[in-house]
Amino acid sequence: MYKYPKSKQFDSARDLFYGCQLKENTSEGMWESYEIFFYSFDNPYKNNVIDSIYNIAAEGNYKALEFILKNNHKNSNRNDLISSYFNVIKNRGEYSEIMKFYNAFYDIIDENILPEISSILNIAKEAVDLKLDLTYNVKNRARYIDFIKRSGDIDLNFVILQRILSNDIIEKKYENAIKTLNSLEHLFVKNSNLVIYLKNLLKNSYDNSIKPIPLLDINTNGNEYSSVISADNKSLFFFVARNVKLILRMNKFIVLT
Repeated sequence: MYKYPKSKQFDSARDLFYGCQLKENTSEGMWESYEIFFYSFDNPYKNNVIDSIYNIAAEGNYKALEFILKNNHKNSNRNDLISSYFNVIKNRGEYSEIMKFYNAFYDIIDENILPEISSILNIAKEAVDLKLDLTYNVKNRARYIDFIKRSGDIDLNFVILQRILSNDIIEKKYENAIKTLNSLEHLFVKNSNLVIYLKNLLKNSYDNSIKPIPLLDINTNGNEYSSVISADNKSLFFFVARNVKLILRMNKFIVLT
């Protein structure tokens, strides 16, 4: 191409080459591919790459945000980017994510949103104290409902809602679950479609056509025990009484009798 720099086709051929180079070495939505391209190629479309990383950061990607802010790209749009990113993570309501953002960029965060960040951090910290990673205890029902009412329309509340309903669903008390759902439905605006889907699911009658398929060919006439998962979680063993101890020793299981 560069043998004929004055030819009529030079500019279009050059633009086509650079465009193909960008397309072939980046993947839409994968900010890392844009970062690698930015540092690896001398390409006039680098500004397009920065724009792509900026948009990914605005959708809540911390690494992309860090790349833009720490390298001083698009400084004129910095406040807009920070605001967009914060709106995404506050809706997710994850304490560790919000705290990481706050600690890393406190010096450049617009002071007008600092009070809101402080408020959201308090709510997110309270969510951590709910210990949602533990088995649901019905004694926490009132506390969960109170949190949903006070915390705003954050994504985490849909998780909490499902935990509140879980006990009634397990016990097949679907009318009770629907009653609870109706009383809280107005608090879910962003996730209203999920709430409606859940309510319709609870209202639907049981489908008797759904039945387990019998696996008649698996069992034998031997004195079989339950299947055992290997220690590396990659294998499932079926065995009879005569080799149970061997299998357990091989997979380093501890059996208490």
